[in-house]
Amino acid sequence: MLSNFFLLQGQPEHLLHVRHDSLLVILSIAVAIAASVLALYLVQAGMHAPGRFQRQVALLCGCGTLGLGIWSMHFIGMLALELPVDVHYHLGVTLASMLPGLFASWLALRHLLAPQSSLLRLLAAGVVVGMGIALMHYSGMSAMHMSADLRYDPWLFAASLAVAILMAVSALVLWNRMVHRSHSPIWQRLVLPSVVLGGAITGMHYISMSAARFVGNTVQPGLDDTSFSHGLALLVIGICAVMFGLMALASAALRYRGLWLQVQRSESRLQTMASTAVDAVITIDGQGLVQSFNPAAERIFGWKASDIIGRNLKLLMPSALAEQHDGYLERYHQNGERRIIGTGREVLGMHKDGRHIPLRLSIGQADTPDGPVFVGFAYDLTERKRTEAQLRIAASVFDHTCEGIAIIDANHLVVETNPAFVHLTGLSRAECVHTPFDALYQGAKPAINIPSIWQAVTANGNWQGEVVLPRADGSDWTQRLSLTAVLNEHKRLTHYVAVISDVSLHPRAQLALEHKALYDSVTGLPNEVLLIEHIAHAIPSAKRNSTQLAVISIDFDHFHRINEIHGRSVGDELLEKVAYRIRGYLRGEDTLARGRSDELVVVLAGLKDEEGLHIMCNRLIGALQLPVELSSIVIQVSASCGWALYPRQGHTAATLLAAARLAQHPVRPAGSGITPAPATE
Repeated sequence: MLSNFFLLQGQPEHLLHVRHDSLLVILSIAVAIAASVLALYLVQAGMHAPGRFQRQVALLCGCGTLGLGIWSMHFIGMLALELPVDVHYHLGVTLASMLPGLFASWLALRHLLAPQSSLLRLLAAGVVVGMGIALMHYSGMSAMHMSADLRYDPWLFAASLAVAILMAVSALVLWNRMVHRSHSPIWQRLVLPSVVLGGAITGMHYISMSAARFVGNTVQPGLDDTSFSHGLALLVIGICAVMFGLMALASAALRYRGLWLQVQRSESRLQTMASTAVDAVITIDGQGLVQSFNPAAERIFGWKASDIIGRNLKLLMPSALAEQHDGYLERYHQNGERRIIGTGREVLGMHKDGRHIPLRLSIGQADTPDGPVFVGFAYDLTERKRTEAQLRIAASVFDHTCEGIAIIDANHLVVETNPAFVHLTGLSRAECVHTPFDALYQGAKPAINIPSIWQAVTANGNWQGEVVLPRADGSDWTQRLSLTAVLNEHKRLTHYVAVISDVSLHPRAQLALEHKALYDSVTGLPNEVLLIEHIAHAIPSAKRNSTQLAVISIDFDHFHRINEIHGRSVGDELLEKVAYRIRGYLRGEDTLARGRSDELVVVLAGLKDEEGLHIMCNRLIGALQLPVELSSIVIQVSASCGWALYPRQGHTAATLLAAARLAQHPVRPAGSGITPAPATE
């Protein structure tokens, strides 16, 4: 039976001489390498595909490309064979010979797509490809119908199998090593393994053709009609090129569809993040035109996105900031300066209705094919500023009230006391803090039931009563004690507040304490607590009488340096003299108060128009520009001033005072004025 396939007893007597068309040989080799390149590329693309379906399509396209390439190389190689006999090919067997190559390619490439391709897998895949090449070749050879008999040299037959398997294994191992080296050049990652795999296909074919022995009589001696073979080979190459192109397009389409879906999902996530963000997110182009405007920006600035997109960002800024914005963009276009990119700062924005909005702004930049895009993230500081003002007032009340206040934690330990508490109890702050609150009342006369007091606080939320305590000098004093439980938003206890007052004080002493809490001890002027009350009382009167109310803030420059150089007594005397000088220019209904440590505040009530304000401002400027004669020195003061007008710059005492402070500018020796705060509406 083997004698029908192999030559086992030497060379036969009538051995036909064969030759190959060199052009078709070169074409067959090129087809094998091209198919290998495309197949390995499709497998590499499938490894990075986002979904299982895309990987399966890449696998099918790859195995189709490699299987068709193996068959096409064999078919063109057979056309390159020139025999002196008439040869016909069985169509069914010729087409069926494609199946082994397709099946072997599918099995091998499926191994390459596995997450972890071990050496054993690669060896198995290489053996499968090599055997598939051989089976395809020899089944294709069996489709030949001719008058001669076909036999094979057994040693060359074995060599063809060995070359196919060894070179296929080498190609797949080389590809696996190279594909994970993203920094290696493309010819190493793809072309080099493809050349080795193409060598496995062509090497097996032409060694097998060397093993073929055609035995018979010459029927058509000197047959050399190559035009038909060339035309058919070109037709096969054209069909292969079309099929290769279709497979590559199918894989690329699915791959790019996956990438497009990824981009779409990323864009959807970004849009969701922007639309749900509590901060305003605004993007502008290089000309300052708004490109996007999220819902938070609509809420903060009062503009609809449809109304603001395409318009200049300056619409959201006060005029001074708008000029700075134009200058920034101009410098960016001229020299690429990025002074504010990547930094956060506090700025003023402008609402649609004209009022100013304090913002925390940070800006980023992205370069796009259409030019730079700037992304601004703005956080509305209005509530925080209001809270800070309230906290400052609360802290001022805590420090200046004549009532003693102690903050107690949930374990009944004192965590903080105000100066009045220290004064009333006669204890230092260090003796009170971290001390059990109960220990402060051990000497009560008569003794009090502390546990029952805490039970009452727990049950009712508060407790009030009078307690008699001994003083350090042995005298007794009566204290009114109020204990209140403080709960968080979940109705859970966080701490307690204890408020004490000396109800044994003489009324005159009581008035003295109240005066100390509301008036400045140096100048005798109302302090900031009483100032806020005066402004708050003056606002309804101004509204009722259709008059205006002005708040002027005067802040002395480098006041701390005067205290450091000349002593605190000189600084106190300076404040007292300047306050006395300013008081001489005021009317009876006006108020002069001391705000911060180095600040005086003037409140002008009952103004009919701004003319009276300007007259008063000029008088104050003149007063500030004059030197101040003190008991030991003559000082030329410098100050910064600003004013705010009700209702233009605010409707509450806190906002008017904050606006006047924000508008402060230096008072120069001549030609300067007091700067108004920007209008809020």
